[in-house]
Amino acid sequence: MTHFRDGEGALSLNLRMYDASIARWNGVDALSEKYLAFSPYNYTLNNPIIFIDPDGMEVMAPLDDPIYNKKGKLIGDDGKTDGKIHIAYKDEEAEAIEKETEGGNKAIDLKGKKVVTLNGGEKTVNGVISSVEAQGKDTFTGAKDAGLHEEGGHTETDVSGNTKIVAWTHGAKKTGTNNAAISPFSGVTKPSQSELADYWHVHTSGKIELPDPETGETIVLSAKPGTSPGDVSYQKGMEKAGYTATAIQVDAKSPKRVNFYTGSGTVTSMKYKAFKKLK
Repeated sequence: MTHFRDGEGALSLNLRMYDASIARWNGVDALSEKYLAFSPYNYTLNNPIIFIDPDGMEVMAPLDDPIYNKKGKLIGDDGKTDGKIHIAYKDEEAEAIEKETEGGNKAIDLKGKKVVTLNGGEKTVNGVISSVEAQGKDTFTGAKDAGLHEEGGHTETDVSGNTKIVAWTHGAKKTGTNNAAISPFSGVTKPSQSELADYWHVHTSGKIELPDPETGETIVLSAKPGTSPGDVSYQKGMEKAGYTATAIQVDAKSPKRVNFYTGSGTVTSMKYKAFKKLK
């Protein structure tokens, strides 16, 4: 990691690079006088489990409820300790939050702002990533359904506040006569309203080419981008039943996108590569 800023934030020729092999910076910290009890070359006060040092300058406690913009850039924190992740999807609001944070506000008030919240925090991000990766692989040796089946899962939190990832049973292989689908919550009883944090499913990335029986021309069957009417309708039923979990759908076909939706339709979306930065 390279930095060209001095302790006052101005441009500088003082080059600092981090050497992971020795867990040290190879240049003196411009803010080293704030940490006189430690080596000016130290990283996170020699305690990377408790602290973070994202720019090589000032040590800070990790954020509990981070706020990101749609590009996956960390722009602030809401000051709470719920372990949630927030995405400010309106550009002008995200810019305002970032400015507030730079001004020293470490407890951004999100009331009234356009945000999507991952109630399961990093567990939800990791669960979605696992489902996307599984969707691109065969469900078993010889299945030949890589990219042609749907994957999904959810995060749920127990009374002690512990959150876990639950993968769903994969959907059936898409064929010329069978459209890809997946049974929510594996077709069994879903968690209660208080337990369910977030849930997601991944559409197919593969395509099927079949000859038109009348013209002989090739017909390409591939997933349409975005949430389907069925997805939205199911979420509408969830909301009527009192669920507040965030619903997520992923377009696995390139370019990959992550869509967040309610019972009224898609709220916003972001690039999958940006979504993977939310942890």
